[in-house]
Amino acid sequence: MADAVIGSQRSLFDRWSDRAYRAVPRPHALASRNRRPPVRSVLVLRKGNNPTYSYYFKARLKALAPLPYQSRCIDTESLEGIDPAGLFVIICRYIKPAQLRWLEQHQSKLAGVALFIDDDIAALLTGTEAVWHYRLYLASMTLLPLRRLNRLLTHVWASTPALKKALAAGGRPVSLLPPAPDTAEHLPLSSKSSKEPVSVAFHATGVHGREHRFLVPIAQRVVARHPNVRFDILAQGDDRKLWLSAGLPEHQLRIVPLMRWPEYHRHSRDTGADIFAVPLMDNRENAARADTKRIDCARLGAAAVFSDSPAYSSRRHPDEIHIGNNPEIWVETLLDLADNPQRREKAAQATRDVVAAMADDLRFPDLDLSPSPPR
Repeated sequence: MADAVIGSQRSLFDRWSDRAYRAVPRPHALASRNRRPPVRSVLVLRKGNNPTYSYYFKARLKALAPLPYQSRCIDTESLEGIDPAGLFVIICRYIKPAQLRWLEQHQSKLAGVALFIDDDIAALLTGTEAVWHYRLYLASMTLLPLRRLNRLLTHVWASTPALKKALAAGGRPVSLLPPAPDTAEHLPLSSKSSKEPVSVAFHATGVHGREHRFLVPIAQRVVARHPNVRFDILAQGDDRKLWLSAGLPEHQLRIVPLMRWPEYHRHSRDTGADIFAVPLMDNRENAARADTKRIDCARLGAAAVFSDSPAYSSRRHPDEIHIGNNPEIWVETLLDLADNPQRREKAAQATRDVVAAMADDLRFPDLDLSPSPPR
């Protein structure tokens, strides 16, 4: 009886979630691309230093030379002094009212405005993983400006084919902009002693509670069978409490709080890992994710164990390790890797090769950014 009630409640929530998901407004490039001035410079609006800017734009911007480009932080940097004539503006996820007003004031002079998105915002807003304060933040940053922003947009770019499909519902024009990191910034720096414990790293933000809950019992079984394995976890809040309550021996568990992007970038390069656990559960939030965890893995110098999911299937290397979300398989795979440094190095090199190949195509979609002649 109880199971039937729970199933009925879940079914009701799923139906509500589906309706709510479809009802969430999406970006729509309503501004015409015709009769635009040629591109003379590029501006990226970003929220601080963040992984999205690093993974998708830094290398692409460098490749624009000699076309001038710059980036501005929407929290701390004004757009005063920027010449709008022939300026192509790229919005990296978010925009604030001050920048929105500036774009409206200079719309006729701009070469175009693109919005880049690398998360299924509607899925995060209507799913179960994101905490409420993060949902409110997302809604305020992405939905509130949308009506005004749509009238300015000439392009909408999505990070994955699945996200492109989700955003293009109803015939909206959306193009694909996959990750293209500056590979030199994501090479590992650390070199571990063979006497140290074999480290299994798991780095996930607060919207990956299901992945934490999946991995904890696996970690319990691994450390019980292998005394020289240590789990290095980035977690806070309920996820941190979950790991602390798991009963893992103190010397086999290290928990580091979540940190801002510049600190995390340095931490991951400096600390490194032997194995990088990348579980990904099957849900709407994860369906549109890009394979940027490969870049983190390359920076750690680790052998990744990926969930066998669409996010990591498009560029799969034969020497990478992709397994189903079966706890038994995860336990045995981690134990095998812990005792097999040759297999670890082979898998780590495979992921580095995939990441290097990401940077082969640095073009921006539907856009000619060859330098225009001076006025």
